This record gives sequence, C-alpha cells and structure tokens, in this order.
Amino acid sequence: VGLVTLAVLSRNNWTAQMSLLFACLVGTLLAQYINDWARTNWKAWAKQDYFDESGFFISAMYSGPLLLIACGILVNNLFVMGNMLVAIKTKEFKRAIARANGGKNGGRRERKDSGSSDSTKNQRGVKEKTADVPASDKPKTN
Repeated sequence: VGLVTLAVLSRNNWTAQMSLLFACLVGTLLAQYINDWARTNWKAWAKQDYFDESGFFISAMYSGPLLLIACGILVNNLFVMGNMLVAIKTKEFKRAIARANGGKNGGRRERKDSGSSDSTKNQRGVKEKTADVPASDKPKTN
C-alpha cells in the first residue's frame, strides 16, 4: 500500500518515479534469494512452510505487486513522454510559422485577402481563379 501511494504521489517527479521503478525491479530480482532464505528459516515466524522450491508464494505475494507497480510507473511515463512530445512539436510548429511570417503576430498566421481581379469567391466562399478576359472578347448581354 505504501509503494502504491508513493508511486501515485510522485507521478509528476521523474527522478522519484525512476528510483521507485528501479527499487521495484531490484526487489523482484531478489525474490528468488528471499524465497531460498525463507524456505530454510520459515519456523521462526510461521507454523506452516509457504515457501516452496518453485517460489509461487513469494511470486504471488511479493513479486506480483511489485511488477504491477512497475508497470503502472511505465504506463505513466509513456503518457508523460507523449504529452511532452506533443508540447515540443506544437512549439516547433509555432516557431516555424513565426519564422515564415517574419516574426509578426507572435507566430499567429494572418489572413490575407488579396483584392486582385484574378480571383472570385463562389457561393461557398471558396476562392476560384478566373481568367482575365479582355472587354472586347466578353459576350454581350441585352
């Protein structure tokens, strides 16, 4: 319960998360040695030998929760890195737009509506190119 609480409280602190992940993984690696020691000394604290050669008890009661905490830390770090990547790319795009606009408007794109005669808007408001036709070639309407 304490490690889960520590993992949740330190979810925004990368150093604490990595330290906790390392501790969980080292604890899982030490489970075999703990099981061997507990199998020979079980009479000191228990009435029954729970620690078999395959290590099922220690895996279920000790290693399993540590691995679940480690997986939770890894998933949290994946989300943090994904959010960080989105933030970095957003800043890159804003800087690129600002550079393209010559640094005007703080990186915001300006709408330029050219009032030239070679484009007109259709009914949906989309600009369409029109050819410049001399007045003599235009059909006459009565």
